[in-house]
Amino acid sequence: MRGVTLEHRVMPSSLGWYDQIVDFLNVSNEPPSSVSNLHLHLWSCSLDYRPLYLPVRSLLTVETFSISNSVSLDHSSSSLRIILDEAALFLSDKINAVSVNLARDYVQVVDMGTLELRITAVKPGQDGKMTEPRFELPCSSDVIHIRTCADSCAALMNLIQYIASYGDLLPPSGLEAKRRSTKQRVKTEAASHLPAQGPLEQQILQDLMSDAMEETDSL
Repeated sequence: MRGVTLEHRVMPSSLGWYDQIVDFLNVSNEPPSSVSNLHLHLWSCSLDYRPLYLPVRSLLTVETFSISNSVSLDHSSSSLRIILDEAALFLSDKINAVSVNLARDYVQVVDMGTLELRITAVKPGQDGKMTEPRFELPCSSDVIHIRTCADSCAALMNLIQYIASYGDLLPPSGLEAKRRSTKQRVKTEAASHLPAQGPLEQQILQDLMSDAMEETDSL
């Protein structure tokens, strides 16, 4: 595919487009051959993400994106290889803009050279024992640049936190309630870790307060 833009929308688990791609890559040949192979190549494509409850837009552009998947005959192992070349992340606060204009409305905050990611998954044997690691995930990249000012750095951090907490699936009231519960839990844990004062410590504290009051009265 070439020149395609995908508008990303956060969905519940197992309903996202990435889950559907993984299911598609796991399809095997019928009748099965020795190994099932599938290759997908993208050129000059982009991913457009517009958070529902965050005043920022993001656009990820990729010049070359390749996925190769292979599944063994007995489905005991599978390998997924991803090669990404010349990617860039852009952010914008023009949330009401109808069209996307990178030069006018967006600022580039991240650019990447070549990234190669290989994921190998192995299932347990018939006896339930693992002879190899369950997952292997080697990753390599030649260069990653992050260039931000104070505002764009704050926007990038807010976007990362928003995505990590599935912000689109929580209305603003839910997000605020989650923040309040987190703060309350932190305060409760901090209070529970305070050392309790024994009778001796309490008596010493009372004596010090009494001495201080006597000195004040004598002035």
